[in-house]
Order: sequence, then C-alpha cells, then structure tokens
Amino acid sequence: MSFDENLRGDTPMGLLRGIKNGTESYHVLFKRLCSYAGLHCVVIKGYSKSAGYQPGVIFEDNRFRNSWNAVYVAGAWRFVQCNWGARHLVNAKEAPKAGNKAKSDSLRLV
Repeated sequence: MSFDENLRGDTPMGLLRGIKNGTESYHVLFKRLCSYAGLHCVVIKGYSKSAGYQPGVIFEDNRFRNSWNAVYVAGAWRFVQCNWGARHLVNAKEAPKAGNKAKSDSLRLV
C-alpha cells in the first residue's frame, strides 16, 4: 500500500502511513477512530506478559514494555490490545516480514 506523502500525520490515513513506516502505533490510530465514533479512549503504557515472557522474569528492561487502549463503552472501561491482533504466526513462530532482519524472538507487526 502506498500513501500520499502530503497526508497530515494526524488523519487516519496519515496514521496508517506512520504505522507502515514504523513512526506511529496502532493504539494512536485506534484512539483517533474512537474519537470519530464519539467514544472516550485513552492509551495506557506499561508492561505486559506477552511473547517471550517466562514465569519469574523480572521487568528490568524495555523488552516487555507495551501499550494498550481503554475505551469507555456502556458505562464501563473496556481494554483493547491492538498489536496482538496485528501479528502473524507460522508454526508457532513469528512470520518474518519481507526484508526484515530482526531477531527471531522480537515482535514484528505485519
């Protein structure tokens, strides 16, 4: 998918371009789309026990840093994790992105 370089970065298409280029996150796009739908949404940053976590691991570095959204719907806050649905696994291993030489245990969005 190609994007017009003149797109404003704060529009949905501009945010998609930023995701493709690695300068923006799905969480910011999701928050923007929620605002268009009239929903209150926030981005939460913290740590998560995701791919690569082993019981007893201490969070000493940024390896388990993560972000997710909270959306206020029907009188309650609901959590949404956009990144985990954006990955692709093949035989229980992350499928490498074409041309990407990242470590095999790192998360890559496709």
